[in-house]
Amino acid sequence: MLSFKYLLTITCLLFYLLPINISAQEWSEPVNISNTEFVEYSPDITITQDNIIHVVWSHKIETNYTKIYYSNSNDFGSTWSLPADISLNDEFECGNAHILHDSENNLFVSYEYDLGNPSQTKIILRIYYGSNWSDIIGVTDTMPGSDHSLMSIDKEDRLYVFWAYQDDKFYYKYYQNEIWSDVYLPFGTNGPYFINECVCDLSNNIHCIGSSVNPTLYYENITYYFYDFSSSIWHEPDVLTENVLYVGNDIDLNSNGEPNLVWRERTNSTPPYNDGTFYSVLSYNNWSIPELIVEDPWDQRIIIDKNENVNIFNREKTPYGSQLVHYLNYGSLWEGSIIDTSVYLTKTPQVSEINDELFVTYAKSHPSGDFADIWISKSDIYTGTYEAKYKKNSFNNIKMYPNPFEQTITFDFSLIREGNMSIYISDLYGNLVIKLLDEYKLPGKHEVIWVGTDANGKLLKNGIYLVRLVAGKNVITKSVEILR
Repeated sequence: MLSFKYLLTITCLLFYLLPINISAQEWSEPVNISNTEFVEYSPDITITQDNIIHVVWSHKIETNYTKIYYSNSNDFGSTWSLPADISLNDEFECGNAHILHDSENNLFVSYEYDLGNPSQTKIILRIYYGSNWSDIIGVTDTMPGSDHSLMSIDKEDRLYVFWAYQDDKFYYKYYQNEIWSDVYLPFGTNGPYFINECVCDLSNNIHCIGSSVNPTLYYENITYYFYDFSSSIWHEPDVLTENVLYVGNDIDLNSNGEPNLVWRERTNSTPPYNDGTFYSVLSYNNWSIPELIVEDPWDQRIIIDKNENVNIFNREKTPYGSQLVHYLNYGSLWEGSIIDTSVYLTKTPQVSEINDELFVTYAKSHPSGDFADIWISKSDIYTGTYEAKYKKNSFNNIKMYPNPFEQTITFDFSLIREGNMSIYISDLYGNLVIKLLDEYKLPGKHEVIWVGTDANGKLLKNGIYLVRLVAGKNVITKSVEILR
């Protein structure tokens, strides 16, 4: 497989030269799953073939004491069962819970036990057989210090459990017909190698996204791993980028079994650093040039729905907190729709689909900041044409010019329907520089000029600044550069 270095400048240049049309995918009013006055975080979701939605998460009681909770919904997320304690621990911290199901709708929940004591952390598995939970199963009892676990299940109901160990390499074993395999170390003494997410295809091959570390310079690379089931061989790791990696990468497969990757990394090489969400797909053994979806994100998730739409979810920073945004690609343009906003949306969102709907679950803090709950929202899978979607746009034909600029930069846009339009400028540290626009606008063409000053009229220093344009539920975030 061919690795690459992409040309970020080309991606940015296309943004500045091409008109951009923004629309909003309709998301339901979020539903509170947990409803507690504790700190709930790190949810995961699976939807069984009987249309029941299952969610697990971490329930923090106090410092270094956290349980794993479970709840389900049999009415497509409208109402939820009373959260149940499935870790049954009376002490220690449990976390990083994952949930999957097999072809018979049995549930598998893995989590990490005693996270407050890293040298003794171990991976636990519990199985739900439709009416009762199994006893606690120790996956790594002989390897204390195991963490960063994840699961995947293939078409033969072979459950894989992966984890990192104290030697900075990833291990795994699988569970089938109530029997555990041996423990495998894919790349021997080479590495360090880590995996963050994985998925199995129809031929039971395993596709993973993770990182590898340059042993000399000690920086992390975005890396793709592939296991050929028919030959029982792991291919050599395929390094996609050599820029510094941030958390939040994810992987999914399209109907051709081609891996689609999304990740977060830096977009510049000197402080203050900016970062972005990037997307690439492997087709005919070649990776596409990564597309810059949005700048200044936190975490990413990707799901390819049954209509082959590429859905990317971002937890993003805002001048006043954070927001959860769903991106779709229409006619080669990525369009963002805000699902929810909060002072703080905690940890990475998780997504799933059933029938004609997408579901996203996430943790959101209470306005007081004293506790957080687990929430869920849903949206119909997009089935219309690009032209039909265009008619529902809030605003379109956004242009920013010139960029870079010395004295002034012009923001041109047209509103399809009336509504509130906001333009925020922030620096690369996330500090709000100026609220350039926050007005109710009528449909039609509009123009806003910025002279490169802050809210007090002071000229800003040369450098890159982030522009966030918001119209209703639509959002886009890109960068501009002052170069005097």
